[in-house]
Amino acid sequence: MIQIVLAALVLASAFVFLRHVNELFLLRIDDGKVRLVRGRIPKRLFDEIADIAAQSRLSGVRVRVISEGGAPRLVPEGLPPHVAQRVRNVLGRFTLAEIRNAPRMRRP
Repeated sequence: MIQIVLAALVLASAFVFLRHVNELFLLRIDDGKVRLVRGRIPKRLFDEIADIAAQSRLSGVRVRVISEGGAPRLVPEGLPPHVAQRVRNVLGRFTLAEIRNAPRMRRP
């Protein structure tokens, strides 16, 4: 019985690790306000996404950006398609290296 529980814990841990291994950052948007949940993001990119969120009055949205094929890729959760496209347009101006090398932001 203990072996089954340990195996389940190992599998769950591996799943969580692999799910986040290529994640660059995760943002949470509530009432138009953006909060960095984890990762690194250039201040300029954060500010532009915050402007889009405020203008669009977004709430209950998660914005996840992953590394895929050597470039950042948006994985929107709850973003309307036209807003997701605006975020993709802003994200496209940043390289993978700029995002990975961004200084850590303080989280409120």
